[in-house]
Amino acid sequence: MDAILEPTTATDRQALLGAFRAVRATSLRLCDPLTAEDYRIQTMPDVSPPWWNLGHTSWFFARNILAPEGLCEPLDERLDYVLNSYYESLGPRLPRARRGLVTRPTTAEVLRFRASVDERMAQLIERCPEERLDDLAFLVTTGMHHEQQHQELLTTEVKHILGSNV
Repeated sequence: MDAILEPTTATDRQALLGAFRAVRATSLRLCDPLTAEDYRIQTMPDVSPPWWNLGHTSWFFARNILAPEGLCEPLDERLDYVLNSYYESLGPRLPRARRGLVTRPTTAEVLRFRASVDERMAQLIERCPEERLDDLAFLVTTGMHHEQQHQELLTTEVKHILGSNV
């Protein structure tokens, strides 16, 4: 897994964008060995299926950075419910043990949502006024660290999924 990627300075816009893109790409790369079916399986109640990790980390950026900036249309209540993990102040959530029991949103929908979030985050980083860039860098770095935590989980979940096959 890549080392923690952070910009060299909070105001280094291109380093921030590069680090954001690298962290997001790592999550997708971890899923390279998976088939479409593997994205949906939850091999035990204490883990989450890969589609959920990819969706949840995108939801985190959308809900906590893009939405307050007015750069995210109100999230579909279904996405809010399914992708929230334990943020009680942000509304009800699907229990972790049930994440492998739902087929919607589809994996394709989650990947489209993820790509849309990536595009809007890149635009925000590129267009953020200089005087607000330090604050944005703090939020984006927090989101990247959150995603890297999920990459650790995703790594073990992918191994468990592949190891559970006969």
